[in-house]
Amino acid sequence: MENTTVLDCVLSKFYTERTELHLASIDIQKAFDSIAHEALLRALESLFIPDIFIDYIRFIYLHCRTTLEFHDGRSPLFHPTVGVRQGDPLSPLLFNIALDEFLRSLPDTIGVPLGGHRLNAVAFADDMLLFVSTSRGMQELLDISNLSLGSLGLRINLLKSFMLSLVPSGRDKVKIARGSFRVGNTPIPHLGVDEEWTYLGVPFTPTGKAKVKILEHPRPSLEIPTKAPLKPQQRLFFLRCHLLPGVFHLLALGSATVSSLNKADTVVRSYFRKWLDLPVDIPVPYFYADVSDGSLGVPCLRWSRLRLRLDRLRTFTSSHFLNNRILALSSVDFYCFTQSSDFNDPAGQNEDSRGRPNKIRNCRAGYTTLETPNHVVQQCYRSHGLRIKRHNAISYYISRSLQQKGFQVTEEPVYPLTAGTLKPDLVALNNSALVLDVQVVGDSVELDSAHTAKIVKYTSLESAVKVQTGAKKVEFSSVTLNWRGVWSPASAK
Repeated sequence: MENTTVLDCVLSKFYTERTELHLASIDIQKAFDSIAHEALLRALESLFIPDIFIDYIRFIYLHCRTTLEFHDGRSPLFHPTVGVRQGDPLSPLLFNIALDEFLRSLPDTIGVPLGGHRLNAVAFADDMLLFVSTSRGMQELLDISNLSLGSLGLRINLLKSFMLSLVPSGRDKVKIARGSFRVGNTPIPHLGVDEEWTYLGVPFTPTGKAKVKILEHPRPSLEIPTKAPLKPQQRLFFLRCHLLPGVFHLLALGSATVSSLNKADTVVRSYFRKWLDLPVDIPVPYFYADVSDGSLGVPCLRWSRLRLRLDRLRTFTSSHFLNNRILALSSVDFYCFTQSSDFNDPAGQNEDSRGRPNKIRNCRAGYTTLETPNHVVQQCYRSHGLRIKRHNAISYYISRSLQQKGFQVTEEPVYPLTAGTLKPDLVALNNSALVLDVQVVGDSVELDSAHTAKIVKYTSLESAVKVQTGAKKVEFSSVTLNWRGVWSPASAK
């Protein structure tokens, strides 16, 4: 969300320095539903991602089928060629990788100076901003963007896109000009001098962040639990866990005055007194002190804003990268940083040695193998205890889910056989018995093969399970996924 900080910095800088600025807010029409599958694969290949992963993605999208449902029936199955899979955890990552191709196509010679570097674009998913210091450069950047996005199968939504042009004027210091910028043959709407717009949930004006009208957010929502037939404790839960956290984003990133926050807190307390039938002279700390101290534990908007902003600023002070380059990033670098800050990819000796040929790459625990994320998570003895906890956590989650569906679950039953003792993780009984075993495998293991191997291993338990549970039918399956969280398709069924 630090794109909002960059936008505020750019607007404030050019407004105070009285220099020319052209800004375009670009909205992509149905971005996640329109990205071409060929563009996804092309982007993966351009980053030199391992072939096994590219083949996995190609297999997923090549063999997917879908149908359209109408009021009078369904269409035949067909193969879609655009769009990422809804609900797939890989979809946002794949979309961002493909969009990197667009950002790399933007020329570095066009943009605005900021922090000793030239900035021409920032993006968060499909919300993009283009910055240029000349009108000619903006039109060129729009033409390049339109062509580059078109090669990805994406189209600019002109109904939600707009232009903002700040031009120095001797009399008015800075005036908002209306140029003739176009995408293709269609002109882009321009913002007026008094118009506000929202970027990533934060309101902006041509001079920077707008003052947040915090009272407009909780007051209408407070009427919902007031009119609903709820118990007082239910209203309290709704406010603490849903209503007030809904404005934390604005408190952390937006601009609000102390007086407006105090007024909002007063309104919230008035509703509380009404819900709980509290006397007027009750001390204010009773609302905000911790529940363990005998109070209600309601977040105070005024002080919550300070805490949220402080936590946000601490991320800057603890980051050497942000301290030195937050305002000096190129468009591609900043976009990649904001989108890939948490890819669950722990650094190891192998990653740290890139560009350092003399650095040791073997595992620090004494293994002769390379210290890759796969080795650290799956093989190294230092993480053995954590692997057991991970296995047990998955097994417990599956057991609890089965119990909620009405199964009787036995955990880790022991079956002594002539060939040896077998101990599956779970045996679930409903109308039939289901034998499950959990496994988390490494990158080099084919998921469906590992799933099949587990089934073959426990098939010999069929008679013993029937005797123990009294079930007439026994099914065998596994919970198979790799350490990155990708499930075996056969296991997921």
